[in-house]
Amino acid sequence: MKWVKSILILGVLIFHADFASTVLAWDRYAQPMAYFKAPENGAVVSAGKPLTLKVGAQSRNSIHRVDFYINGKLVHRDYKRPYQFTWKSVPAGKHELRCQASTIFHVRRSSPKVRITAR
Repeated sequence: MKWVKSILILGVLIFHADFASTVLAWDRYAQPMAYFKAPENGAVVSAGKPLTLKVGAQSRNSIHRVDFYINGKLVHRDYKRPYQFTWKSVPAGKHELRCQASTIFHVRRSSPKVRITAR
């Protein structure tokens, strides 16, 4: 039977087996990436109708959640893929959309803003 030992030192997990070691490191400060799949920047949508916001998010670490903002206000949190939110009735006018991905280490990063017009 092989001798196996693991040690956790400052976020780095080191495995020792048969006097050889392999280091697996998590970059807990790795920035996630979030982006809108739909709607596109500059889109014109129908006022008074529902609009589904779809977001892609990725990171070297696991994504914990994606937050959806409309005109600077947090309107939804999604913890599972696919990351999306349906805005039930889009009021007429110009609107600014943003999403923010958070990793399991609570490192956050916002998407570029998406501006839409509802007519």
